[in-house]
Amino acid sequence: MKKLIFTLAGISLLDKNKGLLGTGANFEDNLRHIQNCQNIDAIIEKNNILGNLKKEVLNALKNKSLLNNFTQFSAEISSLHKLEALSNEDDKIIFLVTQTPDCALSTTINGKFIIYKRANNEDWDSITFKKSGDTFVCVNNVEIKIIDGLQTKYGKIFASQGIENLFSFVSNVMEKEAPFYDEIILNITGGFKGVVPYLTLFGMLYQEREIKGRKIKPLIKYLYEESRDIITLPNLPIDFDLPTWRDYRGLIMAIESLRKEQADIILEKVLPPQISGLFDPQDSKQKLNPFGVALKDRYRKEKISLTPFGRGHLLLDKIKDTQLRSYLKGCVDHWQHLWIGDKIPEMAEHQRGHTQRVLEFAAELLYPIFEENENFLNDAELSSLIGAIWLHDLGHSGERFKINNQEYIVKGFPSLIRDFHNLITATILEEENQKLFPEKVEIEDKQIIQKDNLSNIGALIKNIVTISRYHRKWTPLTPGVFYSKNMHCIELKEAVKDDRIRFLAALYRVLDACDTQLERAVDEAYINMRKMIVDWEVKILIGKKKKLESNDHDGEINNFITSFNRTSFGKCLNIDLNLLGGDLDWIFGEYRNAEKQIDEYADCINQIVGQIITSNKTTVPKRVEDWFSYLDQIFFKKRQPCHYEKHMGIPAVMILSEGKEDQVYKFDVRMIGAESTDAQKLKDVLEKDIVEEYIEAKEALNSYLKFKFTYQLSDQRPETYQDYK
Repeated sequence: MKKLIFTLAGISLLDKNKGLLGTGANFEDNLRHIQNCQNIDAIIEKNNILGNLKKEVLNALKNKSLLNNFTQFSAEISSLHKLEALSNEDDKIIFLVTQTPDCALSTTINGKFIIYKRANNEDWDSITFKKSGDTFVCVNNVEIKIIDGLQTKYGKIFASQGIENLFSFVSNVMEKEAPFYDEIILNITGGFKGVVPYLTLFGMLYQEREIKGRKIKPLIKYLYEESRDIITLPNLPIDFDLPTWRDYRGLIMAIESLRKEQADIILEKVLPPQISGLFDPQDSKQKLNPFGVALKDRYRKEKISLTPFGRGHLLLDKIKDTQLRSYLKGCVDHWQHLWIGDKIPEMAEHQRGHTQRVLEFAAELLYPIFEENENFLNDAELSSLIGAIWLHDLGHSGERFKINNQEYIVKGFPSLIRDFHNLITATILEEENQKLFPEKVEIEDKQIIQKDNLSNIGALIKNIVTISRYHRKWTPLTPGVFYSKNMHCIELKEAVKDDRIRFLAALYRVLDACDTQLERAVDEAYINMRKMIVDWEVKILIGKKKKLESNDHDGEINNFITSFNRTSFGKCLNIDLNLLGGDLDWIFGEYRNAEKQIDEYADCINQIVGQIITSNKTTVPKRVEDWFSYLDQIFFKKRQPCHYEKHMGIPAVMILSEGKEDQVYKFDVRMIGAESTDAQKLKDVLEKDIVEEYIEAKEALNSYLKFKFTYQLSDQRPETYQDYK
């Protein structure tokens, strides 16, 4: 196992070998001579200052047994011995040195000793450190870095420059080199006491993230005095309040450009203490201190993908192709904003939160499978599923689709946008994929991934198009079985040909259907606000509809409505469509708690407007189309509160692994209801929202997956609804 070890350097080696420096006044004089030396480079490069002392110390060290006398060595050497880094030449050791000659001398001796142990080289003079920039490099993966400003004489320089330079150096090296090592260690055993807590907190604040395909999270190691065991400090739940930072981000970014007296007012009167404490006065300004700079850098790197729902990176870690994985991470940062143009926002949430929850369901199902069979889905299949999860509802932002070489315009008819959003999504993906899949993406470590370098992007887009097109219940998955939206005269007879993509489309249907829980309704405050806005919108629409009716002097609207009474559309519910010319309050007043009846009326309108969009536009007067558009919008908006009430009673849905039987993975889809939820309601939602979807998808799933469906009220015992059907 290769380790990258940052080791704080101190002078414990000199303290533990006082005899070699003399005793009493001689020791103090010799130590003062080292400390007063102005040429640190000479200590490390030329070996011409206190050279005899170094030779004596090294000779003494090389004759000691680490196993029996390791406490006689420096704290740095003792801890590196415990980390098994002295003999492993693959481990890279970087000493972090203060700008003090005694620390430089002590670290030079430590570095030479490590190289001696690794290479068994007794020619001490041949072991030299050569300067490369601000770093002194030697063979055998040992480096000495003197941190500019990290000194003990001037406190302001230590705080304003030294610590910031320390953080910057360690962070930059991790970004650059960490992907090539199995473990990153911050060794805080040695070093000046004033530096230790800073590096410790830095390590705890450094959140795990992926750099060039590797997950990076430094471990903090410490060897306590004469202990024979090295301690790994736990990754305590220490973090910075990034939401508070975001609340004040505009002020934080501006303060450093203000005069100090202006900045002081904001620091004292506006910013909370945990934010104002990150600034220190410097040169008539207020500047971020080293922790503030580190946190600012972290916020800058994370703000792109950090949302209330997470980063959206679930499952990406299972893609083996590092270039493809990195490219898709960049796409995710781009895709999270696609819902800006949602044409049907009054529905239960179908945006960023919905995407995250479907990703979570996919993780609940796939991670246990990958533990046993990492090749259950190959890179192309997993990428296609992830892409479809992100993009499948993009059709909510569209107004047209193409199918069977025919274009249909559904602008102004939200019920049709909803019914055909899968086809709208497929059309957008086919026509706009150059914009949806960027030519290049930049990921966390400034790495640029060019789409042209990924040979499988074309096939990936095609697979996402297919999964998205067939993710609605009425589209055919089973070969030879055709479904159609007959009431709209739309048919999609060609089933998915590729069995694996058909499996992914079927799997996606089940995952998508599982998202029936509370978060679809957001919360009660959101529901109340949504209802209030819908009421405003409906009043405006009713006014527009009535204005059209008042201008219908030639009877276009009335005649068109009457004509439907003589068709199957008008007779399907045996209602007088002339009644629909009113304000519709009687329907929603009479059937406020009867979702089925409201849906039947809405389906009737849906059938009529569906007939309109499939008709020759020259036969449908513009006034009539507008009138039905307003009617469709009113019905669509008014029926949504029923769905919100349904979601409010279901805090959680989970997909629980139950092992494997005959090479088929078994899962329990469990719906948990709130204490106030009726058990029958849970069963009804489970059946309508999830099981019905699974019934259509199971033929494509059963060779790989089987499900049982259970429900439970709060923490009560779960009840089986259907068992591995």
